[in-house]
Amino acid sequence: MSRKILITYATKAGSTKKVAARMAELASQHGFSADLLPVSAVKSIDSYDTVVLGSAVRMGRVLPEAQSFVEKNQAGLKQKEFDTFALCMTLSTVNEENLKKSNAFLDPIKMVVEPAHAAVFPGEINLKSLGWLDRKIIGMVKSQVGDFQDWIAMETWMESVLQSDSPSVRA
Repeated sequence: MSRKILITYATKAGSTKKVAARMAELASQHGFSADLLPVSAVKSIDSYDTVVLGSAVRMGRVLPEAQSFVEKNQAGLKQKEFDTFALCMTLSTVNEENLKKSNAFLDPIKMVVEPAHAAVFPGEINLKSLGWLDRKIIGMVKSQVGDFQDWIAMETWMESVLQSDSPSVRA
C-alpha cells in the first residue's frame, strides 16, 4: 500500500504552487500517493501519513493562511510526518545574515508544530503576476525582482523528506 502525502501551499503570485507541484511529482515518482492542494482547500489531514506545507514569505512572514493551517491542524500534524518550506526574496542574495534572517521566517510555524524537515529557499517575483498595489510595495521596499529559485536545492530537500518517510525507515 502506498503512503499518502499531502503537499499543501499558500501562495501570493503562484511560484510556491509551482514548487509544491514539482514536489508532488517527485512524491509520485517515489511511489507515494500524492495530493496537491492549496491550504484553503484542505478539509482534513486525517487520511495522510505525511503533510508538506509550503508558503511564500511576504513582508518577513509566512502567509497568514499557512500559519492558520498549522494552528488549525496542530494536533493532527503532531501525529504525522510534518515538513515545511518557504520561498523568500531575502535569499536572492545568499550570505550569512540573509540565511539567518530567512530561517527565522519559519519560527512561528515551529512554535506551533516542530517539523521533521524545514527549509527556506530563494523565491521569485514576477511583476506581471502581481496587482498594482503589490508592484507599488515592491518598488517602495526596493525588493529584488526576478527568478532566484534554486530547483536543485528544492528537489534535493524533497528527496530527503521522501527518503525519511519511506516505510523501511519510519516503520
